[in-house]
Amino acid sequence: MLVQIQSQQDAAIPFIQQLYETSFPQHERRDWMQVMYLLAHPPMQLHLIRDGLQKVGFAIRWQLGAAWYLEHFAVDAALRGQQYGSRVLREILAASPDQLVLEVEPPFDDMSQRRIRFYERHGLLLAPFTYHQPPYRRQEPPVLMRLMSRPAIVLEAEMALIARTISETVYEPYQ
Repeated sequence: MLVQIQSQQDAAIPFIQQLYETSFPQHERRDWMQVMYLLAHPPMQLHLIRDGLQKVGFAIRWQLGAAWYLEHFAVDAALRGQQYGSRVLREILAASPDQLVLEVEPPFDDMSQRRIRFYERHGLLLAPFTYHQPPYRRQEPPVLMRLMSRPAIVLEAEMALIARTISETVYEPYQ
């Protein structure tokens, strides 16, 4: 289901861009040209989610040593509820060597609570520590988020190390 995109000329790019820009508010995503720039910069990987020839969604993940950080993950709204998200998340978890980490909005409304429950059903656990997503643009403030992971983040020192690694690898070099 996951097909890595390695070229800005890939035929799936317009589909992914449209889904990326409609699925995430601007303060929770990069400018699209920066995503295209990062295609040539491992450890970031952009994946099309497809079922046969049908484009279903996309995932952006980063390799952080022995851990994977799932930066963005979205399924086309017209295809939600058909278990695509679950199937892809299981595939991502199976390919994650030691740990998978991702950010979610705090559980302040029905949608954010449903999103957290989705990840919990797949074995990810909400870290009990405060986390601020670094801004994608220098002029913007950090965004209050929560980290989820498998296995669980149980020590505050571990949380601080993961947060620093995410910031130094995913955000700071590309502001």
